[in-house]
Order: sequence, then structure tokens, then C-alpha cells
Amino acid sequence: MSVRPVSKHDVTNWSDTETVCGTEQSLRVVDEDALRRAVTGTDGRIRPLGTRYSNVRLLNLAQPSDVAALMDGYTGMVRHDAGSVTYKSGTPLHVIYDELKAMGRMLPHAPGVIAVQSLGGAVATGTHGQGLQQCAISDSVLAIRLMLADGRVMTLDESDAGFDGAKLNLGCLGIVLEITLRTIPYAEHICSKVSISDDVLFDQFIQINQQHEYAKCWWFPDEQQAMLWYSDAVQDWRQENVNALADGVFSRTIDNSLTLMGQDIRPDQADCKPYQTVTRFRDEAQLQAGIPDIWCKGIPVPQINFEIAVDLDRFADAVAALKRIHRDSPQRTHYPVILRCTGPSGAWLSPTLNRPVCYFGFVVYYAMDGGISKAGMDYVSQVEQALGALGGRPHWGKYFEAERYRWPALYPDLNRFITLKHSLDPLNRFGNAFSDGVLALA
Repeated sequence: MSVRPVSKHDVTNWSDTETVCGTEQSLRVVDEDALRRAVTGTDGRIRPLGTRYSNVRLLNLAQPSDVAALMDGYTGMVRHDAGSVTYKSGTPLHVIYDELKAMGRMLPHAPGVIAVQSLGGAVATGTHGQGLQQCAISDSVLAIRLMLADGRVMTLDESDAGFDGAKLNLGCLGIVLEITLRTIPYAEHICSKVSISDDVLFDQFIQINQQHEYAKCWWFPDEQQAMLWYSDAVQDWRQENVNALADGVFSRTIDNSLTLMGQDIRPDQADCKPYQTVTRFRDEAQLQAGIPDIWCKGIPVPQINFEIAVDLDRFADAVAALKRIHRDSPQRTHYPVILRCTGPSGAWLSPTLNRPVCYFGFVVYYAMDGGISKAGMDYVSQVEQALGALGGRPHWGKYFEAERYRWPALYPDLNRFITLKHSLDPLNRFGNAFSDGVLALA
């Protein structure tokens, strides 16, 4: 696999590694009236696109008559009150976090690691944070205002039967214009960072998630070591009693990872961004800050990013499966396995519908010349098969092979979502080949 040629006349994904469509097929949304004229003036399909961090299959158009509605210029706060805020869907998450902080408010969830995502895209794909006491951004949604194919605008809220279907919508119900989110009082958190052995990690990880508001782990399976972060509001914080690694031990693990990464990506400088994503784990200093300042630490690097949610009661089975893969077929991984637990979601298409899960995340970086490691992709394939066999459900916005999953078995409310889509979009104007396949609408 390698980077496709990208023309200056193309609309691409965020990293310019994949083409979505030509600019002649795109419309930059700036106001509702212009959008309505465009929607009602074309017979093709329409795909609303934000900052385009999702897997390109979710973004792609199919026919020359299709139109990409670029929402990244449709931004800004619409209104707010004591317990909620409404934003236009193209607003980047970091803008929302900063403006809420200035108001003494915050969202009731841990954000994902990349804060330049658009609000509409984050809600549509189930972007989530870490912590059993919360779930995804979509579970903070109180109302969604969207435009249908005939130009009508409607609002869905908690009083509507289809609201839980619209909260995670894959962009295929209509063009989301505005989203209202619940807010809570702003609170700073204290985050502890500790390097540990993986036997300590797996013995205590679920308990740590149960006892602390937020927790996340990066596991280096070949080194049998891990980096653990956990945080609580300042008034609730307490130091966890875990057995840390001796000084210098974890630093050698980082050095080994950088050596392996360098053999595949062939960096042109010693402090390239892929290296920075791992070298930051040398810093184990305790941190006090707001939630986004602690947890939005992602460094955008062109990559294949795969993440799959496994029911929390199958956590031990998933760990055993991953250990077998590393024991029987050592693989070239560029980044540690990411572990993030979340609580149950109410969204019909959420991988965490009505149950707590642990998300296992995997990253393979593109090389500087545009190539990508075959060994790394073989590893992702093995992982996907192993965790899929445990009932794992992939993150909608990231890489996965859709044909490997029996979607109706994984999502008991899938037919309800299809019914909702038929009612809002009877001509399937907002679908694409990917959603057709998943929803069996082709």
C-alpha cells in the first residue's frame, strides 16, 4: 500500500495521502441558503465533509454527479445557556473547548486526542475519549439540526424516537447544520503518569478505570511494558499505588521503538513527528490542567489507524489473543497498543451501545516516501481477525475491512437506523458506497 498521487485540484483527506474527489465536485458551505440551493439543484448524492480525518472510504463519492459539501467554513457558536451550547457543525473541537473554558464550562466527556476535528464529523463517527464514567462526544448531544434532500430543515432532540439514531449518523441522514451539547462546570484535573510492567497493567487496568474518572494506557507488548495515565478532578484526586518501573527501564523501551520505527518510515530528521509521538512518553511528570489540555495530545501524522471495541467482560480474552499474536509472529509495530475504556452509549450505531468496552488501538505510519510497511498491515489484519472473533466492533471513522463483520449481529438496532434513514432520506441522497454496504442499501 502506498500514497496515491494527489493533484492540487483534488479534495483530499486531512493528510493529503488519499483523494476524496476533484474540486469541481465540491461545495464550500458558508450559509444555509446557498447550501439549500446546491442540495435541491443537483440529482447526485451529497457527502458532508468536515476536516476529513475519517477513513477515506467513509468520505468517498462514487459518481461524477455527486457533490462533497465542505463544512469546514461553517463554524461558530450559535447560542448558549446555563447548561448547553449550540455550535455550527464545522466548528473545530479545540475552538469549542477553548470558548467553553472561557465561560467556565466544559463538555461532560473526555475528548479524543485530535482536537482539530470538526464537531459534526466527531459526532457522526463516534469520536470518544477514555473513562468508564463517560463515553463519546455524541452522548453529550441534546439536539441535532439538519437539512434534508428537499431543502427542509428539521431538529431532532431527546423527545424524538429517532434521536438515538441521529447521534451517530455516519453522515448519511442529512447535512447536520447545528449541534446542541450539554455542558457542565469547568474543573481542572490532576493527571498522573507512570511506566509499569504489563502484568501490573492487566492486573489493575479495569480497577483503575473504575476508580478514576479518566484513564488511558499505551502498551509495548514486545517489551512487556506500558505507560499509564489516569486523572481526576483536583478535589477528587488521589495517587494510585502501582508498582512503577525502575528509572531508565522504560526509556530503553522507547529507544527500541524508535529504532524499529526508523527502519520502516526512514525519517529525514531526528525530531520528525512520528518520533515525537513516542518520545513524549519519557515525560512522567504529573500534570494539572483542563481536560482538553491533558488528553488532547495527539500529533497528527499520516497513518493507518485501526481501533476496535471489545466488551469489557472479554478484556482478558482480547489481551490473551494479542499476546499470542506477538508470541507466534513478532510484528513491526510503530506505536504501542492503545487501551481506552468507555462506558455505555445510547447511540444505536455506537460500538459501545448499552455496555462498557475497552477500545484497543493500533497505528502504522506512512514512510516519508509514501510507502507503508507490509508487516505492519499484516499485523493489523491479524489483530482485526482475532478481536473481531471476540465480537469486537471497529471505530467507524478509522481503518477496517467492512466485509469481515456481520453488521446486523453486531448492531441490534441496525434495522431501526435503516428505517430512520429511509424516513429522512428516502432516495438515499446522503449515502455512499460504504454506507450502502453496511446498511445493505446497494
